[in-house]
Amino acid sequence: MFSVVSSLLIPARAFTLGLLLIATAPTAMRGLWSQQSTSPSQHIGFISFSQASPVMHVLSAVLPDELVHTVAAADHSEWDKYVRAKDAEIRQRLRGGDLDTLANLLLFGTSYTSAEVLTPALLSTIHADQTDEPSRNAASTTLLRRIDDLTTGLAHPDANERLRYFRDLLTNQQYRFETPSDLLRVKQFLGSNLVRMLHEDDAYASALEQAKRMGEKGYEKRSQVFAQRGISLDTSLFPNYALEEALREAKRRGLLPKRIARIGVIGPGLDIVNKDEGLDYYPEQTIQPFLIADTLVRMGVADAAKLQIVTFDVSEQVNHHLANASAHAMSGRGYTVQLPIRSHIPWTEGALAYWRRAGLAVGHSVAPKKSRAGAELRYKAVALPPALVAKVSPVDLDVIYQREELPVAEKLDLIFATNMFVYYGSFEQALAMENIATMLSASGLLLTNDVLPDAQGLALRSLAVSGTPYSSRPNDGDRITIYGKSSQRLSAGQQQTPSR
Repeated sequence: MFSVVSSLLIPARAFTLGLLLIATAPTAMRGLWSQQSTSPSQHIGFISFSQASPVMHVLSAVLPDELVHTVAAADHSEWDKYVRAKDAEIRQRLRGGDLDTLANLLLFGTSYTSAEVLTPALLSTIHADQTDEPSRNAASTTLLRRIDDLTTGLAHPDANERLRYFRDLLTNQQYRFETPSDLLRVKQFLGSNLVRMLHEDDAYASALEQAKRMGEKGYEKRSQVFAQRGISLDTSLFPNYALEEALREAKRRGLLPKRIARIGVIGPGLDIVNKDEGLDYYPEQTIQPFLIADTLVRMGVADAAKLQIVTFDVSEQVNHHLANASAHAMSGRGYTVQLPIRSHIPWTEGALAYWRRAGLAVGHSVAPKKSRAGAELRYKAVALPPALVAKVSPVDLDVIYQREELPVAEKLDLIFATNMFVYYGSFEQALAMENIATMLSASGLLLTNDVLPDAQGLALRSLAVSGTPYSSRPNDGDRITIYGKSSQRLSAGQQQTPSR
């Protein structure tokens, strides 16, 4: 996204900014990836060797190297160790996503500073003006000010949820905010963390561009490009528009269950500082579970009073936020979501129409909060009733390596996952398909904007595809694939490589 920004390293070392970007942070950064403890439900278990066997047969050609001997020897105990270790790795990757979010807060945030937002155009001047005096370089001055202001905000977070979260994150890793020396160490870390993210963004942008040049064959590659990246909690409005269009397509084709009672949302997300919108003037919020419910009610396939919503996430922060919202709803408190969009972007008529109606089938419009930074925004806010919010049940579950054992009456009619499987490779994606299939009802569907392995013998198969543009900008839109349960499996001895 910010390929030009990585060049700030070279000229920046010529002046004060260099002090903030010295390589003092790697050890501390590694510390930020510490695993949080979790307490899974007794109904949640890791996928067993026998349950994963269909995936091992179908994807035998792309098995992870460390599994080749385990699979050949049918070593169930080694498999159990493997999935538990991989689950721990995934939970650690959340810390990487937190670090990316912290870097985006530094670039875009307005809740802790009045400094100009660091757009790509402004950041590019760090390189373009490298012969200027540091004091004359607007981007350098702005970045230094933002680092100062963010450090001050972390030292005194007051009621700012985001700042309190990141202060706790850094404090848990032995960062302090008392002395000038403490604050300088924090500033050094903020600078190093930003540069790390910008370098990684360059690499991911190159990988995405290469996948796009592959055309239709590149969709699967695009759906795995972040397989080693920290897992981000980002969420945004318009993927829910793409899901609504896909649900309408599923209904048109006769794929959609006639009455939907229970749905699942994998990785519902938490709007902290979205990497695309970069807005932090309103409280943290989650929107996807409620906007999906809104679509289903508007389509006449679900009753808001009866719909049950289960969310699956490995993030303690996301699960805690949803549990709090549900608990508050039990005592009669509703939940308000802010739904601003950029006013200067050439949105399609369909996207604008979705924005206008989003949330209003289950909630009602209220006065929105507005940014003090003079951003080019169109504002909207929706108050959601306590009865709906109380229907959300967050579950700590790693859908790649875990599943929830559900009675037939509690299986899910629909499961949604946007921008989630992109963090994993094809073998992990296929394991997730196996787990998801066990949690779906017989006619249940998975809707996702990531392309999953499509081969005979896997638990789910592609039934339909729906493409939805958001604006006239290149590649601004989503392609939702609708998956249903496969009708047949390969026999135990057969093997097949995944289709590409």
